Amino acid sequence: MFVDEQFPPDESSLWGRDSLQRWCYEKLEWLRPHQLRPMPHGLFDADAKPGTCSVRQGCIPDCYLVSAIALVAQQPHLVRHLFVAYEPEEGICTVKLFNGGWKKVTIDTLLPCVKQRPAFAHHDGGRELFACFLEKACAKLHGSYACLCGGRVDESLFTLTAAPALEIRSFMRETLLEKLQANGAANLLACASTSLTSGPSRPVSAMPIRPDHTYIVRCVGDPCPNPKIMVLDLGADERGEKYPESSIGELLMHLDDFLRTFNRLFVCYVGQFHASPSLPRHSVDVAVTVSTAGGASSFPTFEDNAMFRIVPSRKTLLAVTLSQREIPQTARELNMYGRLPLPQIGVTVLRQDVFPDVPTDAKSCTRNRRRILHQTPFEGKRQASLVFEVESLPANLEYRVVPSHYFPGDRGSGRFQLHFTWSGPEDGILIEEITECSCGTDVKFAGTLAPCKQAIFSSQSPSFRVCSPSVPVHVTATLTRRVESTLCWWKQDPLQALLRDAFCSFDADADGFLSRDELADLSSGLLRNDSPSKTDSGPTKLQIFAQRCDQLDLDTISFGQFLSHNLWSGLAMKGDLERNALKMRECSRTSRDSHSLAACAAADSSYAAVAALDCPAQSFQDARVSLAKGCSELPLLSDAAVWSTSYSIQQPEFYLCPVLQGSASCSFELRIQSSCNELRVEMAGAAGISTQKMQPCC
Repeated sequence: MFVDEQFPPDESSLWGRDSLQRWCYEKLEWLRPHQLRPMPHGLFDADAKPGTCSVRQGCIPDCYLVSAIALVAQQPHLVRHLFVAYEPEEGICTVKLFNGGWKKVTIDTLLPCVKQRPAFAHHDGGRELFACFLEKACAKLHGSYACLCGGRVDESLFTLTAAPALEIRSFMRETLLEKLQANGAANLLACASTSLTSGPSRPVSAMPIRPDHTYIVRCVGDPCPNPKIMVLDLGADERGEKYPESSIGELLMHLDDFLRTFNRLFVCYVGQFHASPSLPRHSVDVAVTVSTAGGASSFPTFEDNAMFRIVPSRKTLLAVTLSQREIPQTARELNMYGRLPLPQIGVTVLRQDVFPDVPTDAKSCTRNRRRILHQTPFEGKRQASLVFEVESLPANLEYRVVPSHYFPGDRGSGRFQLHFTWSGPEDGILIEEITECSCGTDVKFAGTLAPCKQAIFSSQSPSFRVCSPSVPVHVTATLTRRVESTLCWWKQDPLQALLRDAFCSFDADADGFLSRDELADLSSGLLRNDSPSKTDSGPTKLQIFAQRCDQLDLDTISFGQFLSHNLWSGLAMKGDLERNALKMRECSRTSRDSHSLAACAAADSSYAAVAALDCPAQSFQDARVSLAKGCSELPLLSDAAVWSTSYSIQQPEFYLCPVLQGSASCSFELRIQSSCNELRVEMAGAAGISTQKMQPCC
């Protein structure tokens, strides 16, 4: 009979190279299905009653995966869809799992057993086998059974269904109640507990609530403000037993107790999106470099991220799932799955004001022109999903989907995979990546902008003459205020500013990157309290950090990557980082650049824009006579630190004039872009302005 040499029936497939992850100390034996007692009927039990749950957790802590398998089994066509072939006489089983795409995984039928019963995932009564083989296929995919210890149920549901799974926090009571009542029959539900101290104020059942454990929602009572909810624990008798039992824990509670007991609910949208096995309908690989890692929407570099335009032809339900493809595979090689910190990822959905006739407008995505419709929390996990409705928009508006890491400059694993799934016809949505214009004029001006307190413009207002050989003239203007603090985003946070000083003190060539040797010297100072205990032979945090850099093939590391690996990955506590960074600064006798919080507050209380005029700013009379042809009104002022707009001007010569209203002057940088190669831009008023020509856009 077939024996899988890639996943052999020995210790390497059970625990890998990590002896600390040994979860079963009973003597395990590998048995075929016909050797089990009682002998199962097959993959599925034809006599099973609809709605019953026979799946049970074994003696490894993979409750998230077992719960996902049990949830999928509630809709039999979904779990049967996962099995490509099962030949018990040949000892071979082939299943398919979604890992960047549907992948076939072939395994033998040997199962690790205790006393002739499966030691890990199994079935009540031993009549079925599908959970045993799905768990084994996932173990092979990740490297060993030990690699399954610890995970997220939403990620497992995505692996089993390719359908998006949303996380709803318990404080979102109305949303959670809506999902429980409206979607319970069509979708799969799961919930995870919090710590023991956050449980209900009074006992709701004799069954204890376990921390960091996944439960499944089995049924919901009649619709009412405080309905009854049935929660199942598939591993209720697993603790304290040396071999798996077949009991299940049932917990019946009202919604109020549910909210006090559990911290989140997961909803897998198989009802709306699993109409065919071909989902998702559109997938794209996204390469992430330091220059295209713009960070979250709160950073001024957000528009540097990859962006995707969504054009629906009708009202449609759209699901977007962002996946970090390379982390599971590389973590498998190091056998550190579950302990290796993942980069924080998130998805942002915008409704953006656009100027379709202006080629250079495509990548402009500043805060004054966008509205965030939906956004996932930025968390260190493999997948992040959103489900939302889209509809046909006017020509001056469009939907944009932006995947990103949290910190600017953090390239993570260097690649994303983005999956789009929608209800309705195949041609109901057009998805395309937004790219910059191919060539043209790109020039920057920098100087100081004085506020105008009474009039719109003053005698000190700068003006920039734009001349073109033809009309219309398409230009995009981007105004950045208080450049020294806006672009240096780390100055807004004291700890990040302190870590930036430490980072720069080891940057010998001042290029904004650290070599591996420089990084090792800096990390040894920041993680100086990191040493394994006498009873812990595992890797230190510094070693994990070095292994992560090896995984990502990083010869140099940016400040954003440095923050991601240290500040938010769990490798170091904020207090330890701050204390060690202060010690390093005292030893080097350097002082970090100070920045005025009052100045930042002043910048936030001022408003700015760039107007297109027929005359210099000093000659402005009113909007009726002074606006350039093609403009119907003055632009809206905004407190956004980075402001942008685009114009289609119907005259060959005009003026772009920044305007500031507030109480204090501030530095500024004005970037003017155009697809016209022969465009001339020059200073026309006010002194103290420097010019910097940029390379053509490409």
